[in-house]
Amino acid sequence: MGKSYERLHGEEDGKAGQPLLRKAPRDKYHLVWLAMVILGTGVLMAWNSFISAFDYFSERFGNNIEFRISCAFNYPSLIMLFVSVRYAASWSVSTRIAATYSISLVMLVVTPCLSLLGLSYDVELWLTLFAVFITGVCTGVVFGTVLGFASLFPSSYITAAMSGIGLSGIVAAALRIVTKASLPNTEKGLRESTFIYFSLAGLVLAVCITLYFAMLRHPFVKYHIVAQSQPPALDATDVTTADSQALSPRPQLDVYSDGVIVCRTDPSVVEVFSKLWKEGLGVYIVFVVTLSMFPGVTSQIKPKDPNFLSSGWYQVLLTSEFMLFDYIGRTSPRFIRLFSPRTLLIPILCRLAFVPLFLLAAGTFTEPYFTSWAGYPFLFMAFFALSNGYCGTLAMMYGPDELEPYEKENGGIQMSFLLNAGVLSGVNIALAFTG
Repeated sequence: MGKSYERLHGEEDGKAGQPLLRKAPRDKYHLVWLAMVILGTGVLMAWNSFISAFDYFSERFGNNIEFRISCAFNYPSLIMLFVSVRYAASWSVSTRIAATYSISLVMLVVTPCLSLLGLSYDVELWLTLFAVFITGVCTGVVFGTVLGFASLFPSSYITAAMSGIGLSGIVAAALRIVTKASLPNTEKGLRESTFIYFSLAGLVLAVCITLYFAMLRHPFVKYHIVAQSQPPALDATDVTTADSQALSPRPQLDVYSDGVIVCRTDPSVVEVFSKLWKEGLGVYIVFVVTLSMFPGVTSQIKPKDPNFLSSGWYQVLLTSEFMLFDYIGRTSPRFIRLFSPRTLLIPILCRLAFVPLFLLAAGTFTEPYFTSWAGYPFLFMAFFALSNGYCGTLAMMYGPDELEPYEKENGGIQMSFLLNAGVLSGVNIALAFTG
């Protein structure tokens, strides 16, 4: 692989590499940070597009379709993340991002088109779940890839990627609200609005692919990728290429101009895990709690007055609220960090209180509680989503902090795996709660 690309660092096969500058270039106007946000937006764009269109899927396939979609998406996503922990480096970062986003784009466009083919109920259902399955596979690959890529930069860029992941929910919810409100509340109007909605979601993924390749040309990005190829004992801002080669002629990473990053020294999966297991446990618990309640249990919360926000609007707005406050929570660590790595588990464990609150509000085992005021579920959802985004992002930031440069991409993938393991565990708990 090394002979197929132009190196950014060092010399190989007679080609001179570019020396590492003594001073890091500035991310002027925060363009790279913003691009990382948008790149992160694509990670869960497919998933958020599916769950924001439950009004359409419920109309076509009946109740509990959200659980089938959750399983069809999350099982392959987790399996692919597990595979990525060991084998992701076999493909370049560029290949993983471009291929997975492109395939997900196609699946998003194809899904609503199935309703136009006159298929039987069972065939359309299974083809829809197959499309969800494929996007789950793609997401499993790209989730760890994007966070591993962000780990090569200062920690605020992990915040950017996590903010983008949260932003995808807002974008999906906003697109759904606009498309649903723009067309008549009829079967034909619902189908047409859904087609437009999924097409716009696919356009977001196309923008992500374009921005990623534009990022690779930015001096700030090139500098920080090359900096990771320095031996761990050296300060990348204080040495030149010649200095680093004199001290360690075999750097642990080869970095190429198209974003390919190749480890010469494979990081030990066990050693990396031993350094970040506490943060990994934290992010696992965060998403177990979240996905055990949302969207499965929360989708069963109904207003006491059946005429209040009817025609599917109640669930659309409740889901949209989650997306908004989750994004606020994911972005907040860039400005304020209330908890250190030692104390982060405290608020994470406190989130367990949301489980009985939502079970009571949905009337899962008893008559619904908190029905005297229609705003209770929205109040609970605001704190639920805010704490999910905030605690999850802090855990994802703290995890790779203690890793050596050549371990960071693998660390990002491991943290992503634990996050998605929490998602899948939560989905299965939700199935147990709702039957």
